Amino acid sequence: MYKHLANVINEYEEKKKTGDEEYINRIIDIVSNQYNLFNYIRKVELSTKKTENEESYYNPADYKLFINNHYIHEDIEPSVEFLKQRTDVRCDIFAYNIMLFAQIMHELDHVLLEKETVEKNTNILHIMSELATDEDKTEKNSIKEIIMSGLRYYYNGFIYEMNHDLAPFERRAEITSLKSVKKVLEELNNTELNKVLISGQNYIYTNTLNATLINPYSLYADGLTNAPSYDYMNLLMLDKKTIPESIKLYNEDEMECFIKDSNDYNYDQRLLYGLQLSEEEYKTLKK
Repeated sequence: MYKHLANVINEYEEKKKTGDEEYINRIIDIVSNQYNLFNYIRKVELSTKKTENEESYYNPADYKLFINNHYIHEDIEPSVEFLKQRTDVRCDIFAYNIMLFAQIMHELDHVLLEKETVEKNTNILHIMSELATDEDKTEKNSIKEIIMSGLRYYYNGFIYEMNHDLAPFERRAEITSLKSVKKVLEELNNTELNKVLISGQNYIYTNTLNATLINPYSLYADGLTNAPSYDYMNLLMLDKKTIPESIKLYNEDEMECFIKDSNDYNYDQRLLYGLQLSEEEYKTLKK
């Protein structure tokens, strides 16, 4: 899959062409073929306009994938400046296309999670299903409906916007997309593209990936619960303004079970979803 994805990026770089609707659709098709996602993407919409609260997103209610590449132009400058210091080759198009690729892969991981929600009970779904109310659990017929009833409050406006990197679904999507970028850059290393340009972009994404893995945990370096997902759950519990009192989120007993249950997951799973690490694991992560 990554070889095919790299071929698309390589083709656009050779033509000095920024990613367009065809570029986006080709990437979506390659990934959808790999993971059989076609039933979960019914509509793809592309926007190049600056619209309030409309960055890229995936909506499982109507299976809509929305990509807004306007914001890439705003975010690309640091990457371009970094690469300009290391190569004479024009790098803005390559940096743009890589960033657009990362954005698409982030949203496609949300699509993959929706597929997992419907077709099997994954580890994160076991955890997040506790967000649903007891009433929901008795009245709803499918795990998808149970999860989605909980997620209405999991993706909670202000808390979600201010603590995006703590949210386990977003953490997983961001880590997955960053790892995809690194794999594609490895494939591009076998092409005729400028090696300095590739290594410079790899340096950027390696550091971004490391920061994504480590930084949320650094908040807990004093030996507290040491897990960004728990912090996010606690923020939801404390939010009395936007969550109705009738919605039962975690109480202290459930949080204890949540922490205990997370020990059933291996290191990679806990790191991916922001679950608790041991002190030794945290020290190893920082090295």
